[in-house]
Amino acid sequence: MPLLHQRILSQTQILGIWQLTESEDELLAQHTWLPEFATIPPSLTHPQRRAQWLATRVLLAELHQREEINYDENGKPFLGITNKHLSISHSNNLVALIIDTKPVGIDIEHISPKIERIARKFMQPSEIADAMREDTVRKMYVYWCVKEALYKVNGDKGVSLLQNIAVEPFSIYTDAELTAHVRFKTYHLTRKLRFEQFGEFMLAYTVTES
Repeated sequence: MPLLHQRILSQTQILGIWQLTESEDELLAQHTWLPEFATIPPSLTHPQRRAQWLATRVLLAELHQREEINYDENGKPFLGITNKHLSISHSNNLVALIIDTKPVGIDIEHISPKIERIARKFMQPSEIADAMREDTVRKMYVYWCVKEALYKVNGDKGVSLLQNIAVEPFSIYTDAELTAHVRFKTYHLTRKLRFEQFGEFMLAYTVTES
């Protein structure tokens, strides 16, 4: 399937979502541009992961960024030619990607009641109590997506969603934007993020910095 969703979020920020229905061969056929970038890393052996890797690059091209995706020492992706930042997320058959001129993060997750069983692994008791006040499952997914998206801004693998990322209280019914913080060693970061339900998925991404 072609590009499922595309949105210009600001003068510098663009979001795209791809619904992955193609086989690996079908995706490779769309790599007529810069074919050297279509070499899947040998470490990727699972068919779904290989297809997601290819779909990410096809989606990037659809967003008019025909560049190779590079990775820094923390595994954080970036575009080497334009020096733009990007963030990538996969869930089931959806691939989400966001591009900006400054550090950015995105996460998309399929909504399922199972999140209540694992909430204590990434949410503080006060955050769980906040989620219990309204539409618990959906709100827990907002917490999860927001924390994952903010984690990706810095990309330091030592950061814990539970211990180092805090989300300020919000309402899932009246808010579309919230504030979250990362505190890790001497590193402190505060960013605003937006969230929304996208069909059966929850989506969150960082707002462009002014």
